[in-house]
Amino acid sequence: MLSSKLLGSCTTILLVLSMISFSITHTAFAQNQPTSVNFSGKGVIVESSNFHGTVMWTIIHGNKGTVIIQSPVGRGLAHLSVSQSNACESSASICLFANVTDTKNIQAFKVGDTSRFAINLDNKQEAISILSGFLAGFDVTINLSQVWSK
Repeated sequence: MLSSKLLGSCTTILLVLSMISFSITHTAFAQNQPTSVNFSGKGVIVESSNFHGTVMWTIIHGNKGTVIIQSPVGRGLAHLSVSQSNACESSASICLFANVTDTKNIQAFKVGDTSRFAINLDNKQEAISILSGFLAGFDVTINLSQVWSK
């Protein structure tokens, strides 16, 4: 009987401690999270960039993104895993690091390829630096004709 009461008391104490621990950890984690990015933009790649004249849509929602490219050879898309970065120039309103997670109808991008997105909402420009993969070293600038940002 004493043994079951002791076991019950220990279980209750452990449960209370784990709840306190979860509450503290959850609160600290939530406070350290960066603001979620919600952005959509559409525009044409500028003449001075690689692949000029190509229309591109970028959609970012939290930690996921999609890039749709419309070129003379057809339309393709890449799904991305996105995280905020501080590796952009200070003029960038939004700075993101992206990792390709899936592609459709794009031969140049493979799963695991990485890039950096620097989006300047004031100038309505998006600069993409491809960091790894077949197109590593290529930079693309897009004049955004349409922008939706939260």
